Amino acid sequence: MRYLLVLLLLVGCVPPSEVKQSESTFVLTSSLKEVRDEFKKIESQEDKDLIYKQFAGSASYIKNAEQLESTNGFEKLLGKVQTSYGWDREKYPKFTDAVSEYLVEQGFDKPRTLTSQADKDWLHEIFNSLAEAVKNE
Repeated sequence: MRYLLVLLLLVGCVPPSEVKQSESTFVLTSSLKEVRDEFKKIESQEDKDLIYKQFAGSASYIKNAEQLESTNGFEKLLGKVQTSYGWDREKYPKFTDAVSEYLVEQGFDKPRTLTSQADKDWLHEIFNSLAEAVKNE
């Protein structure tokens, strides 16, 4: 928990345009396009920055975590971080719905153990793609 919070805070100190993402291939799927479209409707730049930090920080944490055992464990950790930031998932319901649809499309709604590097890469790619979808928007 502490590692994720520190990582998210450090990512938050760097402008989104200067955060180095992994070398994965980003594909703007229709569901990610919907995430991007709803993100663009958010007027508060502070909220936009916070959303980006959560996605980019999550991707970075997943990539570097040595003891990440399941999606359930990660989701609980993410919820604690969001609470620490004072983030309310229902503040932007259409954006939240778009993100939820993307997560379901990717299979994140079904609990999954992260026993192999392929499992961890799968989870990293989900949050990396979310970060890319909202980056610089």
